Amino acid sequence: MDADVAVIGVPNDMGTQWKSGARMGPREIREGSTLYSFGLEGAYDIENDIMYLGPDWKVVDCGDVDMVHGDLMQCHENTEEAIRKIVSKGAMPVVLGGDHSITAAVGKGLNELGPFHIIQIDAHLDWADHRSGMRYGHGNCIRRLSEMDHVQKIFQLGIRGISSSKKEDVDAAKDYGSVILSPRQMRKMGIEEVLEQIPAGERYYVTIDIDGLDPSIAPGTGTPSPGGLFACIRYNGELLSSRSESLRKILHYLNKNSYQIIGDALQIMHLDITITDKPNEITFEIQVPVRKL
Repeated sequence: MDADVAVIGVPNDMGTQWKSGARMGPREIREGSTLYSFGLEGAYDIENDIMYLGPDWKVVDCGDVDMVHGDLMQCHENTEEAIRKIVSKGAMPVVLGGDHSITAAVGKGLNELGPFHIIQIDAHLDWADHRSGMRYGHGNCIRRLSEMDHVQKIFQLGIRGISSSKKEDVDAAKDYGSVILSPRQMRKMGIEEVLEQIPAGERYYVTIDIDGLDPSIAPGTGTPSPGGLFACIRYNGELLSSRSESLRKILHYLNKNSYQIIGDALQIMHLDITITDKPNEITFEIQVPVRKL
C-alpha cells in the first residue's frame, strides 16, 4: 500500500449499551462523502480558503475490518491487526466507527508509534473497569488505553451527564492524571485556555465520539447527553457562532502544534470526509485536522 492516509471502517456496535446502529456508520460516511467527489482537482472552500481533496495526498480506502458478529473480542482482534498492517506500511489510519469500544483495539494497534497522548472528545469518561463483567465495551475503552505502556497523558474534553460514570471511575481517572473538562468548564475557561492544557510538539491519538457534540445537532448518537459542545465558546475574546467551532479550534490547534497526529478514530453515525491540499493537514467535514506521517 502506497498511501499517506488509510481510511478503514470498523462496523462494530456490539459494545454499545443503549441504541445500536453505529455499525452502519462507515457505510453512511462513505455515502455522504460522495457529495464532495469532484474529481482529482478538488473542491474549493470559499469561507476557509482551502482546497479539499487535492492531488498532493495519497488517500486509500481499505474497506471495512472483518466482523464476526456475536464475537466482540474477535472483532477487536481483527481491528488491532488491521491497524498494525496500516502502520507497517507507513500510512496514517483514519478509523470510522462503530461504537467507542473499538478505540482500545485501535490504540493497541498503534503501539509501535508510541509514546503518545490521547485527545478524547466525548460526553462520557469511558473509564469503567467493567460493566457486569464486560471490560471491552464502549464504556471501558479509555481505561483500557490508560493501561497501555505507550499511552502517556489523556485529555478528556466535553465530559458531562448524570450517571455517565461512577464516582470511583472518575477518581481513578484523576489518579491516573487525566485532564477532564466538561463543556461548562470549557466555556468558562475559553477555548484558548483549554488548548494550553495540551502539550505542544507531541504525538496525539485523537478519538471523537459524536455524543461529544450536543444532541440537538447530532441526534443520531446512541447515547445522547444534553449540554454538549456547540456554540457559546469564546476564542480570543470572540463568541464563536458555528456549532462545531469549538471542536474545529481544538483540532486545528493539534495540527499546528503537534509533532505528529498518528491516528484518528471517529465513533459516529454520519460524517462526510474531505481532504485539503494544504501541507500537513487533512480536514473532515467537522474540520478534523491531522498531520502527514
